[in-house]
Amino acid sequence: MVFKVFVFSVFMTVTALYGMESGSVHFSQSLKFRNVPPPVFYGEPSLQPASLSAKFQPVTEKLIFGYLPYWNNSTTHLRWGLLTDLLYFSCEMESGGILGNCNGWPESAPIDEARKYGVRVHLVITSFNKDDILGLLGSPTQKETFFDEVWNKVKNHKADGVNIDFEAFGAVEPRTLLTNFFNDLSNHIKSKDNDMIISAAIPAVDWSDNWDLAGMTNVDYFFIMLYDYHWRGGEPGPVAPLLRETPWPSWTRSVTRSIDDYVDANGVAIKKKLIAGYPYYGYKWKTVDASIPGTKVENAVSVIYDKVYSDYFLIDSLWDDGSMTPYKIWKEGDDWYQLWYDDATSLGLKFALADAENLAGSGMWALNYDTSKDDLWKEIARYFVNSEKGSFQEPVAIDKFPFIYEGDTYRYVSYEIDSYSCLENPDNSYFDNLSGPEKIFRIDLNKSGVLTAEITKGWGNDGEREDIDIFLLSGDSGKDCIIGSKRKFSHSIEKGTYFLSADSNVSDNVTRGGPFVVEIDFTPSEVSEENEGDSPEDDSDDHEIFDADKEIPDDNGTKESDDEQKGSRGCSITTI
Repeated sequence: MVFKVFVFSVFMTVTALYGMESGSVHFSQSLKFRNVPPPVFYGEPSLQPASLSAKFQPVTEKLIFGYLPYWNNSTTHLRWGLLTDLLYFSCEMESGGILGNCNGWPESAPIDEARKYGVRVHLVITSFNKDDILGLLGSPTQKETFFDEVWNKVKNHKADGVNIDFEAFGAVEPRTLLTNFFNDLSNHIKSKDNDMIISAAIPAVDWSDNWDLAGMTNVDYFFIMLYDYHWRGGEPGPVAPLLRETPWPSWTRSVTRSIDDYVDANGVAIKKKLIAGYPYYGYKWKTVDASIPGTKVENAVSVIYDKVYSDYFLIDSLWDDGSMTPYKIWKEGDDWYQLWYDDATSLGLKFALADAENLAGSGMWALNYDTSKDDLWKEIARYFVNSEKGSFQEPVAIDKFPFIYEGDTYRYVSYEIDSYSCLENPDNSYFDNLSGPEKIFRIDLNKSGVLTAEITKGWGNDGEREDIDIFLLSGDSGKDCIIGSKRKFSHSIEKGTYFLSADSNVSDNVTRGGPFVVEIDFTPSEVSEENEGDSPEDDSDDHEIFDADKEIPDDNGTKESDDEQKGSRGCSITTI
């Protein structure tokens, strides 16, 4: 059964945390790239029936929401298997609830590609004007106009949801205006399609006491924007501190305290609706001196994750135990600078917190800010992907032929082999960069014969973004490669233990991992001294040619029935 899923994510933020004089990172980035056209044009989305779209069956155990800014809208570096919801940023709201410039939507949003991987797409609608936002909340007529405008932008299955990012509106009086807005929005949208989901993004700290989460009964999820604790207009410090220990004042906030405050105010049950959003950027301040906490000379500038490593890689990184985040501090001439940011280690700790607190999920601002490295995707896989076999330590057991396996190289965090030195390799694929994730299989044979392995899906044909190669190994390294191919090989082998590696290519700094299908078969030698006199049953269609003295567990570590072992095998999973 293919599910029809429409998701309406209503995202609203408050800039009391950020400081009105400088605005949030969403606002500052919008100003910086105003009127810049989207670099990629995908064309009008198809109006294919929902039944032709991929099922919404995430690889991740939690929801993973990512903003895709229109000025950086390529999908080349996205890991679809590690993303559940893509938020196209943005369509601008004008006064009266009317929608204005939508920055290329829908032609510049990767709607069809996302559908192929079962990822939901949301349109982000923004406003940074206090009067426009408060006017909308207080006017039934404007709300009705706005709801209809929103629906018209996403109807006909062109999108799965709408994300409303309102900022700088301060305190709402009375508080019920905001609560009623979300409940009214939900009623309006669900009257058209009851499957649609309403979500809201909320500030890291509710300074204005606007957010009655328990009262917003029709809201399905709340995305907490857990960044800008130190903002561009404020004093230097960690953008997303996990903790607030010395040298930071105890009264200031942290990611951990923000989550606790919302739970304390709304009850433990609210956790199932919370999504923790984290920054893929930092801030660079010019400061008075090298002191921490420091004093700014001028407002900070944002530095995305990639730029930290390309522009500041020669400057040593330091670690702040008080916030559990990295930073850099240096002097240029007479001027001191501090750069506070998040890396894979600090974001991994925050992903771990979201997982340990059993929140609904996590997410980031913004996608494509980390195209130079795979580190952050690996951390998402580490904490949010179902653990399953696929490494040399826990290989997938091949215990009957023919063997068909359908999986995803992102479903197991194995990056053990970067290249192969094969004795026989007609495709010369061992010269490729194979530093992407791999899936490892193990075979224990008690007969000689011919082994055939073929990648039947995901081998890079017809412009596929996946490019998985297949290798036969006698040991647990690329130096033990016997033969490899970009798609298929057949090779005569003696009895013994072997590994197969389905490995992801990396080209032009793009990891081409993802879903694949591999089909493996073995034809034993007809006559040999060791199996002479074997009964004809040994060569049946489902032939067993394994070493009886070796225990070959299935993916759960238990023996399967014969029927379960034949044909395509699903991926058994356990929680990390």
